[in-house]
Amino acid sequence: LPQIFWYTNSDFNNAVMSMKIFNLKFLFTYINYLFVFMKNTLSIFEIKNKNILISGACGEIGNDIIKFLHDGGAKIFAFDNNKLDLKKISKINPNINYFYSDICDENLLTKQLKQITLSKIKFDAVINTAGIFSKGPTSKLNIDSYRRVLEVNLTGALIFSKVCSNFLNQNDGRIIHIASVSSLVANPEYAAYSTSKAGLAQLIKILANEWADRKILVNGIGPAMINGKLAKKYLRNDRFKSNALSSIPLKRFCKTSDLFGTILLLISDAGRFITGQTIYIDGGRTIK
Repeated sequence: LPQIFWYTNSDFNNAVMSMKIFNLKFLFTYINYLFVFMKNTLSIFEIKNKNILISGACGEIGNDIIKFLHDGGAKIFAFDNNKLDLKKISKINPNINYFYSDICDENLLTKQLKQITLSKIKFDAVINTAGIFSKGPTSKLNIDSYRRVLEVNLTGALIFSKVCSNFLNQNDGRIIHIASVSSLVANPEYAAYSTSKAGLAQLIKILANEWADRKILVNGIGPAMINGKLAKKYLRNDRFKSNALSSIPLKRFCKTSDLFGTILLLISDAGRFITGQTIYIDGGRTIK
């Protein structure tokens, strides 16, 4: 006959209690491991107390990025060339260091940054969100308008990079430009805008290569069309809107918040080995 084992009530209760204690110890150990893992993982994306300069402060993209980074603990310095709007947002966000300047005015921007850095401040990252959008038949393109788009989107980006490079943390400075899918794709009637953004993508590569010895990382972010103020008047046209959406596999327009993760990557320790890239946040637009 097989040997029969049984537990008294006391033995059974002791066994259950031992299992509970074991499970609790295992649970606490596991939770502690997760906490340490998450802390170490998240710390690589830390931006608290970083000094960040942002152009295009009054624009929709710039304003949203300012709020996001400020909420993350960064110290923000932001400028725009729209004095009226700058005065308004300064009242709304008193904790942001706003000032008037222009990415197309090298002397003014240099003067302003010298004043800011008198207190021994060095910027950990600078982000250029300033830009203008243009669309229309190339055969009817106004050359002065064309020049203006290139002046802001390309020449302004060069001036911004050149000036800011002298006020960056020389051990690990970051420059980020907001480019566009138009840096890569060729949309009809985008002669001015696409030319400026394609030039910007190439400029990013050149500066990244040239300034690597100075430990300055230069990158761009290329969003698909953002359904905001810049594109608003064009999106009123149902045909234009339908064609724009049909070219995006995910079938929606980009939001400024879609850029936040990549911005965090590029200005934090997580992006310390990324330079010369234009990263497309486009819902698949550039794979077509």
